[in-house]
Amino acid sequence: MAAPRFGAKNGKLALSEKDIDKQISSFMAVRGWRRIRNNVGMMAGAGGHSVVFGERGMCDLKFIRYFTEPYGAALVLWVETKKPGAATTCRCRLGDKKTCRLCNQAAWRAKERERGAVCWVVDNFEAFALLYEEKFMWLTLKGGGQGRLF
Repeated sequence: MAAPRFGAKNGKLALSEKDIDKQISSFMAVRGWRRIRNNVGMMAGAGGHSVVFGERGMCDLKFIRYFTEPYGAALVLWVETKKPGAATTCRCRLGDKKTCRLCNQAAWRAKERERGAVCWVVDNFEAFALLYEEKFMWLTLKGGGQGRLF
């Protein structure tokens, strides 16, 4: 594992968002989850047309855990990674035509949760690992380790 980048604060190592991503991704890979990194943006397509990809505000990572039984079954966990201590308050200003990145992310997660999705915002790997064990330990205990949902 690469050494974390740091700008030490009070003598403590300051992890970056990328460090949190790597820790979570390694943890999930060992447990059989597939990682997909999401990107959002726009690029020039053929004929000068703009091609939009991703959805504004979508989480950084999507993890998928497939099952062999029943056929086609899978779990999905969306994860928005944040640098520890990163600002999480709205940066919108009165009169802005667009909402800030944080508001876009919050709106996207709310919409997905209404659909039944599991979306976590993570700035601490240890807290993530504890929450994972609380919510997904059943994968190990109830046959999920053998590729079965039930």
